[in-house]
Amino acid sequence: MLRGMKQMSRSALDEEIPTDRHACRRALIALKAGYPPRDALRYLSVGMTGVLAEIDNVLVQAGRGARVRPLVVSGDYGEGKSHTLRLIATEAERQHFAWVVVTHDRQQNIGLHKPAWLFQHILWQLRWSYPALDLRRWDSWLHGQPDYRTDRSMRRQLRGCLAELTQSLRSQGFRGFVLCLDELENVALLAGNQRAIFGEVLRHLLDGPESHVVLVLAATSGLSAAGRWGTLLRPPALDERSALILTYRIQRLHSAAFDWRPPIGPVPIFEKAWKASSAVPSGRWRTFVQSVVIHLEVLEQNGWLPTEHVSRPALRAESAPDVLSRITRFARLLGIR
Repeated sequence: MLRGMKQMSRSALDEEIPTDRHACRRALIALKAGYPPRDALRYLSVGMTGVLAEIDNVLVQAGRGARVRPLVVSGDYGEGKSHTLRLIATEAERQHFAWVVVTHDRQQNIGLHKPAWLFQHILWQLRWSYPALDLRRWDSWLHGQPDYRTDRSMRRQLRGCLAELTQSLRSQGFRGFVLCLDELENVALLAGNQRAIFGEVLRHLLDGPESHVVLVLAATSGLSAAGRWGTLLRPPALDERSALILTYRIQRLHSAAFDWRPPIGPVPIFEKAWKASSAVPSGRWRTFVQSVVIHLEVLEQNGWLPTEHVSRPALRAESAPDVLSRITRFARLLGIR
């Protein structure tokens, strides 16, 4: 049984573990803050094989010039939506697509209800992310604020402008363009005619996808209409097996980051984090991950075990059957017999 666990750790558990200590530290800092890390992202994408396959398929098709349906990322806060968006961006970069993530913000006039402002923000994002890009064709867009007449005309012209922008990107070495529009559930905050404009612009984008363009629309699961916009991607729900594997991987990241190994295995850390995540009504993935990272920090800072295990008599009190029970449960969760 122990040999099987060792074999599992060499394949699924340790797959693609980063070797750069600084990258591991950056990943842990992001996880503790509740953000998807730029580093070690695939390594931490436990249970997302199907999502990755769909993302890869869409990018390959778009790179060949096919007109692909939008990807729709739906999930509640703290349940993997931002992680999935980051995964799409990482895969887009790996396959040589330019990419931009724009968050719908009514107060900043950024969103489908303000298409000219949205396009201007996309150009700003590209200039920031890719300083060497030649964007002289859109110099007039990069300065000043769009007027009402321009914004009105862009309700129908946004799709064409994105197609023209994508052609320019391809002429400069990219395979295409990935545009992620996040937090579209904020359409509920729009007032008056703005909701109708939002719907009009969205319909024009959905009616005829352009070649080499991948549109990604993200919203919380409360926006029921989102499922009809394109190919639905739902982050996997938190389950014990995935959570245990993720605990192991985070523990490995921590060891690589600080050249330190905790005196206990992943099971008790998993159990503590699982209990914490089970006590919250939403955001279970985020709560679980943060709990694992914080628990490892406490272990390292104390130099031994958390408070409830500090007593050496209590440590010796754990019987052999208890230890065997934990190992058996660990193996069962990983599918080892």
